[in-house]
Amino acid sequence: MSFPLIVLASLSFAFAFTFKLNPLDYAGWFYKYIEYGKNVVGLDMDTVREGIHHAHGQAMVISLTVAGIGIGTATLFYLFKMVNVDKLKSRLNYFGLFDLSYNKFYIDEIYDALMYRPFMWFCTFFSWIDWDFYDQKIVDFWGWFTLKTSEGVGYSDYNWLDQKIIDGFGNITNKFGQSLKVTQTGIIQNYLLGGVLGFVTIFIIFKAF
Repeated sequence: MSFPLIVLASLSFAFAFTFKLNPLDYAGWFYKYIEYGKNVVGLDMDTVREGIHHAHGQAMVISLTVAGIGIGTATLFYLFKMVNVDKLKSRLNYFGLFDLSYNKFYIDEIYDALMYRPFMWFCTFFSWIDWDFYDQKIVDFWGWFTLKTSEGVGYSDYNWLDQKIIDGFGNITNKFGQSLKVTQTGIIQNYLLGGVLGFVTIFIIFKAF
């Protein structure tokens, strides 16, 4: 990790792109490779670049001026103690200005109240819907229902269909087969006697009707 950090740290300096020691001069070899369109969304990019160029200078001057004022004021107040800070603080705090500045204009508190807490509430609410309601009530219910239905169908299939109906017909057929196989003696006289008795029985039935 050390080598990538060294490279990134080097590239953060202006001379990495200009080979110059002046960090305020952005012109250099890297700048020459940046191409700009002539016209973007109806805007003349030459005019836009010129405005950006002047805006960079103005922004730099304003930021350095504000930083210099802050550093100079802090030096006079805290290093040289030319101003009684406690007395000034009490006067400024008469209107709440010191507390307002000290607490960074309550930006964090406002963000917490307007963004963070509502976002966490929505996350908690939708998490409850997803886990406690959808997963527990709907998904798990259908899982439970499917298991119970499968158990009932499995019980009916094995204990009733297989054991009672299919095996029942098989047992009945087996019993009839066991009972009827004694008639298969292989003696022709018995077959003839059975045929005659069957014919006589059929004749008597038709004669009765």
